[in-house]
Amino acid sequence: MDVNATFGNVGLMLYFLYPLDIRDCPAGPDLPACVRSYVGEQTYILRVGEFPPADSVPPSKEYSPYSTDLGLYVPRR
Repeated sequence: MDVNATFGNVGLMLYFLYPLDIRDCPAGPDLPACVRSYVGEQTYILRVGEFPPADSVPPSKEYSPYSTDLGLYVPRR
């Protein structure tokens, strides 16, 4: 299974995680700034493979691994 193809598909995430508000950071030079903007106390960032770049994750998040390639950045409590 290609985790990047599955979990990188915003349409699939919208379908399975409805009614949650799902947002996407497009690849490119604005990616780090986009990831850094997700600082809310109810905002989580899905980690898939090398996304997001670790140095782009806001310090208000801590990493909770699921497996080698998957995890979740959750708000610090």
